[in-house]
Amino acid sequence: MTRTNWRLLYGAVVALLLTGAACGAGELGLNPPKCDTRESIGAVVIEAQSVPTATRVPCVHDLPTGIRFTSVRINSGQSEFVLGSDRAGTRALVVRLRLMFDTAGATEIVSDQDGTRRFERIHSVSPGFTATRSYTFAGGCITYEFRLNAAGRPLVNEISLAVGSIPRSQVAAAVTRLYHRHAEL
Repeated sequence: MTRTNWRLLYGAVVALLLTGAACGAGELGLNPPKCDTRESIGAVVIEAQSVPTATRVPCVHDLPTGIRFTSVRINSGQSEFVLGSDRAGTRALVVRLRLMFDTAGATEIVSDQDGTRRFERIHSVSPGFTATRSYTFAGGCITYEFRLNAAGRPLVNEISLAVGSIPRSQVAAAVTRLYHRHAEL
């Protein structure tokens, strides 16, 4: 396939998905947006395109037992993916990438992700756990909305360690690596 054909194919896929794709994880053949860009870059590339100014992109590490990637929604200006749990509920964690987030009423704490500021808002600790964690950075914001039922409340740390973010430059490097590999075929 020529470079022009690859560009057209890539552009068509991105355009289709940015027009408001909302689906179960497997419906578009998307894997979770993986933090390890050597594994699969499709979903993380499309996420990055939803907020072109964002210098970081949310991603999934290896998922612990009982936690699964359930859906993805990608629109121009925002993307989200959902992690469900056999113990914490089907929408235990909703992760969103947006241009900005209102930090009013949130408490800033030391960030565990490079190049970000972290804010926490705890809404309820009983019977389940609901909270919003936000990471702000140049050009965007990633929010984690925890919605753990009572049985899943102890999984807060486990489920939050399943997600993270990677620099946009790492996503761009992975696209370049993949593009050059296909262009040589």
